[in-house]
Amino acid sequence: MGEKEIDARGLPCPQPVIMTRKVLDEQPEGPIIVLVDDAAQAENVAAMARNQRWDTRIFGEGSEYLTLSLSRDPRFSTAENEPEATEACGVPTRVVVQVSSDKFGGGSDELGDILMRSFLKTVEEIIPRPGAMVFINGGVKLTSEGSVVIDDLRRLNDLGVDIINCGTCLDYFSLKDKLLVGRISNMYEIATLLVNADRVVKP
Repeated sequence: MGEKEIDARGLPCPQPVIMTRKVLDEQPEGPIIVLVDDAAQAENVAAMARNQRWDTRIFGEGSEYLTLSLSRDPRFSTAENEPEATEACGVPTRVVVQVSSDKFGGGSDELGDILMRSFLKTVEEIIPRPGAMVFINGGVKLTSEGSVVIDDLRRLNDLGVDIINCGTCLDYFSLKDKLLVGRISNMYEIATLLVNADRVVKP
């Protein structure tokens, strides 16, 4: 099967992700080339593709647009493209933490700050750790300038926990240029991640 090209330039988020996902479903072997406008769009498409077990490479830094090259990850066959078993030895295989506030729980804000930091430090010690932490609404304040848990989140990120930030939420709080940890994503990826998770934890 020949190379497929997707021209998603000029399309608003999340259209490039949706277009690419449709082609991945129709052409499971690749290779596939995707053209997008900027680094944020490229990373959104790449994240979706990686979740579908595609090998991704991004080219064209500093150019007018970016090119993604997608090919089936050789570690997985096409037959293995379905999700893995939901449990292994009784432990969920895909755990996602959804953080929608910069406080842990309600009541005292001061106590909420203390509990949130304690929670993040505890997550660092838990094995297995969650695959991803999704920061939405006021939760994006934790990943941005002024947060007291930036070092904790950076350690989690270094340990392999995917730190995902809602781009709309960062825009709403005027924090997009103050983001210090993790990557920016969109509602398509966030919704897909939450729906496909074996367990969603909401502190």
